[in-house]
Amino acid sequence: MVKSFIARYPITGPQSLALDDDDDDDHDDLPEAVRKAQEAVAALAENFTEWMRADLDAALASLAKAKDSQPDNASHLGDIYAVCHNIKGQGGSFGYDLITHVGKSLCDYIHDGRSASERKLKVIEAYLTAIKFIIDRDIKGDGGEVGAQLQAKLRSLTDATV
Repeated sequence: MVKSFIARYPITGPQSLALDDDDDDDHDDLPEAVRKAQEAVAALAENFTEWMRADLDAALASLAKAKDSQPDNASHLGDIYAVCHNIKGQGGSFGYDLITHVGKSLCDYIHDGRSASERKLKVIEAYLTAIKFIIDRDIKGDGGEVGAQLQAKLRSLTDATV
């Protein structure tokens, strides 16, 4: 796999590295190290949706608390922000680019740290519902047309409340 990558994307020019038989043998371990790293990422990926569901449950619990504690609900929005910050950071690492985009948009929407009105809480709920939809349907990558429609709808909800 590494050899095919190197063949497909060769390093040329002054930054190229010469790896010949006279070099020290550390580069011989690279394919094994890469294989082990790929196995570790695959093992993590198997648990990714479980982690996302746990994070989503935490965000939904914070949303319920935010609804119950209006108008002073800023701390609960901070909890939602923290969860969505993790979601946006991890999504792309495991092929869920759409979750990363939705998580980032939600973070941008609530980053000011201020309490939220009932209307703003409904938009936050729409974002969390979108994340659940993506997880439930195992939508990877950018989600294609469905992903574009979902992002457009969330954007319109956000724009209507800003």
